[in-house]
Formats: sequence, structure tokens, C-alpha cells
Amino acid sequence: MESFFDAISAFLLKHPRGDFARGDVVFAPVVPWMPLLILLAAASLLAVWAARQLRSTAPGDRWVLGGIRIAAFLLVGFCLARPTLVLSRAVAQRNVLALVLDDTRSMAITDVGGQTRLAAMQEVFADSSELMRRLSERFAVRRFRAGADATPIPAIGALTARGSRTDLPAAIAAVRETLADMPLAGIVVVSDGAQNGPGDLEAEVLRLTALGIPVHTVGVGEERFERDLGVDALRLPSVVLLGGEAPGEVILRLRGVAGERARLTVEAGGRLVALDTLVLPTDRDLLVVPIRVPAVDPGVLAVRVSVAPLDGEVTILNNHASAVVTVREGPEKILYVEGEPRPELPFLRRAVATDSALQVVSLVRTARGKRLRLGVDDS
Repeated sequence: MESFFDAISAFLLKHPRGDFARGDVVFAPVVPWMPLLILLAAASLLAVWAARQLRSTAPGDRWVLGGIRIAAFLLVGFCLARPTLVLSRAVAQRNVLALVLDDTRSMAITDVGGQTRLAAMQEVFADSSELMRRLSERFAVRRFRAGADATPIPAIGALTARGSRTDLPAAIAAVRETLADMPLAGIVVVSDGAQNGPGDLEAEVLRLTALGIPVHTVGVGEERFERDLGVDALRLPSVVLLGGEAPGEVILRLRGVAGERARLTVEAGGRLVALDTLVLPTDRDLLVVPIRVPAVDPGVLAVRVSVAPLDGEVTILNNHASAVVTVREGPEKILYVEGEPRPELPFLRRAVATDSALQVVSLVRTARGKRLRLGVDDS
């Protein structure tokens, strides 16, 4: 039935129905709109007047004749408005197609027919493949390496699967900005979907949709591992005071390892600061482990957490994660100003007295024109 209506639409309107859904209908009248509307109104009034002059005809027939004449005038007016269907089509070799290719460590996992995800992607999108030959006939293909952002590459053989972070929104945004001055026909994202960057993928796709740029995705590798224990995230504060501790947490993702034991190690500045044996839960897929990293030296502190591999894991590439914490020399100074002595101040000072990273300086008004200073370094 749909093919029948498409044939009727193509015969009468020279285009199948799908073209009207993809294109825009615009009008280009042979004369300005105002004279055309006035002419149509005058012709319709003339048709009504002529129908009323047919005295020998029944009133119903006169209305039918008048309606037919008005419809004929409106049809002529519609033709004079020159409706036009505007379709956008890719011009061969003139429109750009961007290939955003994942080049992070997860692409080195071997789970695609006995070969790595990277090798499978390189095989499909190689210059000699049938797919690339057909794409190159229609588009000017541009390749980009995707990791924390996107950088152009001359050929797919330049990929090494060594990137440490996958931020697809940032990569797509970088491609959009790089090709902003070119006719971009679309973006093809080839990835295993292991997104661990802070970007908002939905917002970037909506931005491209508003620009009329389609985004196509190609998945590589298994969607879910049968057996794997990996570090999903490492969360630490960006700055900590010297002599204190940086509180944080490690989020472990569990697949098929429930009830087993795992060893978690935390290293800071190349030194082992924590070692813990965990019993993996059976009722959830994520395990949050709190950690505390001592800040013993000022400067930049590199923190690395890792879990020991379990027997039969699909991959051990996700068994560790790293973060950087800036250790700043203290103490952190807090100024407490009060208009009159209150009982809260002694409790506050006693609470922080044993913390060398904090110094509370108090300025209290004790009487008119008199103020008491406590905790100052000198006069």
C-alpha cells in the first residue's frame, strides 16, 4: 500500500512521500503576495456574483457552480504561488564525513572473533575495505583519534589504543569546531562505549542536531563482560593541606565475581599507603571503598589505586586508576569575628586545637572600643 501511494505521489507531484518528510516546502510567487491575494479575492467575489445571476437555475446548483469556480481560481492561485520542495543532498567529494575512532586502552581487549577491538575496527575501516571505498566515492573522509579530545590522523593505522581517558562529548565537540568552516555531512563515532570522561554526550548530540548534523554510532566489542573486576572511578579532592589526609573513594565495578576476595592497594608518590582485602558483595554491581591518602610532602602528589587480577578476568586493563592531588602548605587560616563574647568560641577553638592544618584567629568585641584577638601570629 505504501508503494502505491508513493507511486501516486511521484506521478502527481514528481516526488515520493519520503522526500516531503526530508525536505522543506517553500513558496516563490510570480507576483508579490498582496496583489496575488487581492486578485484571488476579486475572482472569488466575481464567481459568487456570476452564480447569483443564474435565475433559471436552482439555488443548490448555483452554489455548486460558484464553489467549482472558486476552487478553480484557488487552484490557479496556488500554482501562481509556485510551491517548491527544497531537498538537501550530499554532493560527491564535496561534503565532509568525520570518522571519530576510539583510541583508548579498552580498544586493546580481545573479544571480537579472537582479535582486539582495535584490530577489528582497523579491518572494517581500512582504506582498502569496500566500506571505505564506497564512502570515499561520496564524501571527503576525515579521520580523528578519539580519547580525551580528538586529533586528526592521516590513516587508521596510526591508532595505538594507548589513551587513558575516553571523553566522547569532548572528542565530538573538537571535531565540530575543527570542521566548522566545511560542509559537514555527518559524524560517525566508532567506539566500545567505555566512556569515563566528564562530558555530557546528550547535550553535544542535541547541539549537532540543532545544526542539522547527524551523528551515527558503531559499537565495537562485547557489551558486557562475563567476568571482570575493574576500577570504575577514583574520586579525590583536588587540593589538600600538608600534614592532613585526602579523603576519597574508589568505585569498583563487579561482573561475575560476586562473593570472591580481592586485594586493593593504594600508592601515593610511589609509596604504599593502604592495602586492603575486600569481600566482593553479591547484591550489587558497584562497590564503593573509602580511602584516605596522607599528604606528607608539599607539591603534586600522584595517587594510584589498583586491584589484583582475579582468575579468568576478560581484561586487566581496567584494574587500576590514577589521580593527582595538590598538597598545599598550611595552615588554613579562619577568621572568626563576633560582636560580643559567646560560649561557642571556646568550643570551636578546642575542636581545632589539635589540628595543625587549621588556625582560627578570633576578633571579639568585649566592650565599647575594646576588642580581643585570639590565635594571632604576632601583635
